[in-house]
Amino acid sequence: MKRREFLKKSLQTTTIVTLSNTLLNKAFANKKVLTYKTGNPLRFPPVLIGNDLTLSKINYNIFPNATTEVYAMNNSYLATTLLVEK
Repeated sequence: MKRREFLKKSLQTTTIVTLSNTLLNKAFANKKVLTYKTGNPLRFPPVLIGNDLTLSKINYNIFPNATTEVYAMNNSYLATTLLVEK
């Protein structure tokens, strides 16, 4: 492919992509679009305040419809947050 031919095809492709996005945005501007959330929400573990730590195995639903055996501190998965002061 020659340089001139490459530049022509690149410009054509860019124009098509830009116009199609613009036309799609206009076509669906007044439509209610469904959005789906993926993955699990970010969770923050509880803060430990002056208690003993206990380590145990528990079954936890990490993925929908599937339980997984995990280690938990004070029956909490993700383990507790330890604040250490110097």
